[in-house]
Amino acid sequence: MKVPTSIRWENNTINLKGTLASRSVFHFSSALHQTIIARGYKDISLNFTEAYPVRESFMIPAIALIRHYRRDGIDFSIVRPENAAARNIFHNANWAYLINETENEASTFEDDHHLPASRFLNSDELTESIDRIMSMILKTVPLKRRQIAALEWSVNEITDNVLNHANSPTGGVIQASTIKSENREIIEFVVADAGIGIKRSLGEKDDRKALERAIKEGVTRNPATNQGNGLYGAFRVATLSHGKFELISGKAILSAEGTGRVKTVSGTRLYPGTAVICRVECGDEKLIENALMFKEKIHEPGFDYLERQHELGDREAYIFSMSRECKYFGSREAGIGARLHIENLIRSENDKEILVDFTDITIISSSFADEVFGRLFVLLGPLTFMSRIKFQNVDSSIRAVIDRAIAKRMIQSAS
Repeated sequence: MKVPTSIRWENNTINLKGTLASRSVFHFSSALHQTIIARGYKDISLNFTEAYPVRESFMIPAIALIRHYRRDGIDFSIVRPENAAARNIFHNANWAYLINETENEASTFEDDHHLPASRFLNSDELTESIDRIMSMILKTVPLKRRQIAALEWSVNEITDNVLNHANSPTGGVIQASTIKSENREIIEFVVADAGIGIKRSLGEKDDRKALERAIKEGVTRNPATNQGNGLYGAFRVATLSHGKFELISGKAILSAEGTGRVKTVSGTRLYPGTAVICRVECGDEKLIENALMFKEKIHEPGFDYLERQHELGDREAYIFSMSRECKYFGSREAGIGARLHIENLIRSENDKEILVDFTDITIISSSFADEVFGRLFVLLGPLTFMSRIKFQNVDSSIRAVIDRAIAKRMIQSAS
């Protein structure tokens, strides 16, 4: 039986039940205010026993708020859901750890489709988080170069707002995942902070008007140093791709799905910060031209993830480091992400070589070799494979495994 959604407090315990999604954040923020500010409790128990499902769109802004109160000396403990799947997510998604690092272990969950939540306090931590997100995306979703750039630009702009505009002493929290639904490839990321909020940042008097203004082109509190296209561009990337965009701040929430109209709703409860939920569908190869159009000119993001992580400055080639991009080498499943990542590198540039570097790799399984290099050989054909895929720092035994995998594919193709 489905449990109705409710968030209620009793003494120092907040009981969370049913489906928890973005709009539940306001009720959670109110419960924290009542227990901590109004009643003065210093130790808060969060009871998720009857909560299911629990969405990232709730947990990421909730965690940002929890970490804000922790900075003021408030302690939090959690009771995880009875539902086994929900209970596991609290560890795998790193939610439990970010709520209380002392009582919970950091997530070591490895999955090409779901990235554990992380917090960022400075530009170095932010770059690391974005690079992890882009690596996950390239391992799971087939994309063209400009699609990759548009996605990275969106994540970068929204997270950059946290560091430069939110005035959040605890930084921000981010989580990303990829979803395949009815042959559609979808990327979702959630970013939240417990800073000053959009109304105060833009100098508005009304939360609803502040949110509506925030997604317009060129809106910024400091036009001398900022262009004001971050939320506007991310909003367009999401909606023009027929995805979804939600913006939460103060007492209002703005939402839009597909290319439909924007809905802004205000209430009485306050979320003292900002949260962005951005869902992008990846079918539009001209996402840059359609979405990132500022002052009637197409914006071309510079120095993107592919340049930072894969381009070689002295050679027209991409480098793919097996030790950095892959965790395991013993199964076919472990090779899927590597193959898709290399395919995206090939797809992004029509003529660049891909240097596959095996530094520090001493063994791979035959199934891994077939999944990555055997299937790439079939996809590209013999001539293109040999002209574009190059190996370096590869052990002779590993090269033999790769050659056998390719040879078997050649025999299968000939028969």
